[in-house]
Amino acid sequence: MDDTGGSNKALEAFVGITREELVGKTVFDLTSPELADFYQLKDKELLESGEVQQYEAQVKDIHGRLRDVILNKAVFTDRQGAVGGLIGTALDITERNETERTLRENKAQLDLALKSARMGAWHWNIIENKRYFDDQVCHLLGIDPAMFTGRGEEFFQVVHPDDRDAVRAALAQTIEQDVPYETDYRAVWLDGSIHHITARGRLVRDNTGRPVRINGIIWDITARKIAEESLKTSLGEKDALLKEIHHRVKNNLQIISSLLNMQSHHISDPEGIDVFKTSMDRIRSMALIHERLYGSKNLASIQFPGYVNDLVQGLLATYSVGRKVNLNLHVEPISFNVDNAIPLGLIINELVSNALKHAFSEGTEGVITVSLHMKGKNAVLVVSDNGKGFPADVDFTDTQSLGMQLVVTLVEQLDGAIELKRDKGTEFRIAFEAVAMR
Repeated sequence: MDDTGGSNKALEAFVGITREELVGKTVFDLTSPELADFYQLKDKELLESGEVQQYEAQVKDIHGRLRDVILNKAVFTDRQGAVGGLIGTALDITERNETERTLRENKAQLDLALKSARMGAWHWNIIENKRYFDDQVCHLLGIDPAMFTGRGEEFFQVVHPDDRDAVRAALAQTIEQDVPYETDYRAVWLDGSIHHITARGRLVRDNTGRPVRINGIIWDITARKIAEESLKTSLGEKDALLKEIHHRVKNNLQIISSLLNMQSHHISDPEGIDVFKTSMDRIRSMALIHERLYGSKNLASIQFPGYVNDLVQGLLATYSVGRKVNLNLHVEPISFNVDNAIPLGLIINELVSNALKHAFSEGTEGVITVSLHMKGKNAVLVVSDNGKGFPADVDFTDTQSLGMQLVVTLVEQLDGAIELKRDKGTEFRIAFEAVAMR
């Protein structure tokens, strides 16, 4: 029997040969020698057994490309029972195989990515109350896949007892409110070790809107938790050290101030005594900064309303003897870092003490106003009084007064600007760019 046959229109279109052209052709004319030998062997087995065959094979299409097909072959006989030949069908499954191959490759890449990121995929069948975990999840949760059947409540044996209610609540919220499932919990491994897990997932509904599944991922954040705890410990130690530094600086400044005070008792010259008192005030303004930092939870900045009040009240107690001076403080609840706080405190100290000493005659009453607020990116400090007024013939930027020289220098240090108004007493307005926290 020769290996020739006929075909239908679909096969003719597939191989690109007409039925007339197929007549007399053998399988060796239609495919490679290796595949032709394979087909002949399969046909011989079919003729000997008489049983229907189904198997996958490859054939060439009209363009000479190999296509994957499923072949179904059977023996047909004539009316007398004699074998007349073979009959069969071919189903082209090339696209299906390529799709499956792509899916397998994508899954392999996803599995590799999840494994590299210490992540795993899971889903919960809400209807059957079963959870399904991939191998990576079993590894991350310390679950033996052979021992874990996937029932919903069995999963909670892995979750730390103190975290189970929170996990259940998060799952219930996802189902009831259709919000993303997000929770962190501790997993207790079979060996008793505790690992920190982050879980994320989304609800899936059927076409009737019924919740049927939650798909999600988990990843092990134990290393991150350990690093965070180590960082917290380290930061706590640094905070304690900084507090101790500020405490010691404050104490040292107070010691210097006390020494100056003791030394002033041995001076009879009023101007000399005034110099000592002024130096003590400047030291006190800086000591207050470190005292505030020592008592603050935030070692990076100083809350200014309380600081200014303490500073000015101390100056008032020192210099208002024989005068009735009222203070108006308008300081916004803002904070400055140390680089801004120290020069700003010294400026307030100089301007307020200068007003207390020179603005009002003995026996008179007066008002000193200190205002500090933010205007855009600028901090604006205003120190004013309703006293005699700053001498009209004195240039405050070029004077022999050490206090005013210090103010001008400190404003320059802040990259700020200063202006003086003399029409109603004295008003100094200083503005500088600052990163302030309200």
